[in-house]
Amino acid sequence: MRKIGLFLFMLLFISLTFSQETTGNVKKRIAVVPFDSQMVGTVNLGKIVGEMFTTALVRMGAFDVIERSKIEAVMEELKLQHGGMVDPSSAVAMGKLLGVDYILTGTITEFGIREEKKGGILGFLRNLFGGGARKVSIARIKFDYRIIDVSTGRIFFADTGEGEEKQSSFSLAVGTDLNKWIGGVGTESKEWEQSAFSKATRKAVENAIRKFSFLFTPEGKIIARDRKVVILDIGIASGIKEGMVLGVYRVKPIKDEEGNIVWMDKEKIGEIRIVEVREDKAKGEIISETVSIRQGDYASIGSEKNSR
Repeated sequence: MRKIGLFLFMLLFISLTFSQETTGNVKKRIAVVPFDSQMVGTVNLGKIVGEMFTTALVRMGAFDVIERSKIEAVMEELKLQHGGMVDPSSAVAMGKLLGVDYILTGTITEFGIREEKKGGILGFLRNLFGGGARKVSIARIKFDYRIIDVSTGRIFFADTGEGEEKQSSFSLAVGTDLNKWIGGVGTESKEWEQSAFSKATRKAVENAIRKFSFLFTPEGKIIARDRKVVILDIGIASGIKEGMVLGVYRVKPIKDEEGNIVWMDKEKIGEIRIVEVREDKAKGEIISETVSIRQGDYASIGSEKNSR
């Protein structure tokens, strides 16, 4: 009788534990360290690149991305510079304190502008009448980056990202002090967002992510349900498209006696079909469910069956 009572008590304890935390994030956790810049006066640019990577990785949907404030606090504790290529040993120490799987770090190797003259018939006529050839300004950025696996301290992936943006008329002349301009313009300002520098940098980041995104399976969290419609927190950047059929999963954590999560059970509970995709969100319709799909469940792009 006492054994039955103990069994019922343990069953109740486990059910209460799961009811407090019935969902858990099975996404890989990553921290993006502000990039280093070897060019004098462009330290702020390293932070910009790091922030762009953070935003793009969140939209990709394959990672839990750590907030910059937490990264800065850990770097302060480890007495690391707030920007720069982090070596594998430092990455392991950072990773343990942040509780992440990967550290993304890098160094900016090229950044600047150049001008090209465009000729042709138009250029010939302008030269004939004293107007000169049309000038095109090109903003360019290039950086080396690597992803370090915190569990092993090894470089999981490394490559180069680069981007260019052309403008026929440039608000920033070649003779302007580039470093002062970068340091003086707010990265959230309209002036920065519309600049060729910002567009080139964003292209470089997107170029870099495309090179390693195939190594990770994006998952979307269901953030709302209305009847047979669900909304996911991932969009275009994750690679999902209208017509895709995704499996829906419920994740349950298994804890040890100290309350630490030591295992994540993942149970398939249904399927949805994607009907609309936006930049950072997607809408799906439920086509099957063994239990009621709810907010907090996950839909995995890796379980795609077909596309329209």
